Amino acid sequence: MNNTSAKAALTAENFRRSNNEDQTRFTGLPAISGKQIIEKFLNTREAKQYGYLMSAHLDYLKDLFSPFGEITIRKMFGGAGVYCDGTIFAICDSTDTDLWLKVDDVTRAEFEDAGLEPFTYTFDNGRTGKMSYYTAPQDIFDDADALEHWTQLALSAAARAKKPVKKKRTRKKKAVKKT
Repeated sequence: MNNTSAKAALTAENFRRSNNEDQTRFTGLPAISGKQIIEKFLNTREAKQYGYLMSAHLDYLKDLFSPFGEITIRKMFGGAGVYCDGTIFAICDSTDTDLWLKVDDVTRAEFEDAGLEPFTYTFDNGRTGKMSYYTAPQDIFDDADALEHWTQLALSAAARAKKPVKKKRTRKKKAVKKT
């Protein structure tokens, strides 16, 4: 069998495997998609060292929320803030795939009724604190209607929490006397 007929005889599975092997040789990481990469490899030393997975996760979130407006992401405090049209409405953790959506007094009950947990953190002295973010339901990653519903709740809470921008006071220039 010559080289041309051997290539033609590849099954779809063999073709997929050969492409994945090429991808693995090129990047050092298996060629699997989005959330699978994040979930499977997030805690590897290489991923943490190069920030590859954090970047992949953030790209995935930008794509996920892009129908709602201009999505920007700012890394901060070992995680990242997710902004829609300049307003933060979600936060994510850099060490796994957790995502928390913004809540307020109007929307908190719906998050709690769905069994979602608040974002908590521990201070150096052992005290714990809570922020006004709750875990995102897992169905937003698979169901467009759920994504729309929960994202709109978070965006509305973020809009209500946004403080108006204060106008900068300008000093009046003193008149200079001409002599």
